[in-house]
Amino acid sequence: MTMVIAILSFLLFTDTAFGICYETDYQLKHNQSKEQHIQTIMDFGDCVRKEHHQQVGKWFCYVSKMVGIQKNDDGTDASGRIRPRPDSEKFFATISEIDKGTKEIACNWGEYGIDNNVGEINSNMCLANYALKISNVTTVWRDSAEYPEFRGVGIGPDFFSLYAGTEKPGTFVWVRQEGENIYVENGQCEKID
Repeated sequence: MTMVIAILSFLLFTDTAFGICYETDYQLKHNQSKEQHIQTIMDFGDCVRKEHHQQVGKWFCYVSKMVGIQKNDDGTDASGRIRPRPDSEKFFATISEIDKGTKEIACNWGEYGIDNNVGEINSNMCLANYALKISNVTTVWRDSAEYPEFRGVGIGPDFFSLYAGTEKPGTFVWVRQEGENIYVENGQCEKID
């Protein structure tokens, strides 16, 4: 049920246009060497960073719509539109690019960065292009390989995406879990840095 709310909210609140990096030939081929595969990964990362450079920086964000399912004090469940708490209604989101040198080191480690991350909470730095920090949460975010969409580390459905394109610039969607409560938030972000 909660996943249905999250998916519906995502589809209703966002535009999901993909860019030119997904239409080009950035595919790993069986007959290529590891060095050629790493170069393909680095080239894809360059393309993605060039395409989405406008999203890198610090953003001031505010929630305009929020829906969810939450446990009331009396033990009953409530669902529907929810008013955000004052401490979570506004926040800062900082999106940064992963350094190319860090990516190259991770790609050369083990099998394209996988060996140092199996069973760990870290993402694969070989494939990552962006990192996310949000001011008022302790969620550990996996670094993103593509369009700045981030998933939380752990068993919850935490997801954050910022759309800085031309159709709905600065629109964000945030799916998050706090204990037994699950929320889907939609709002606007303004770039401040």
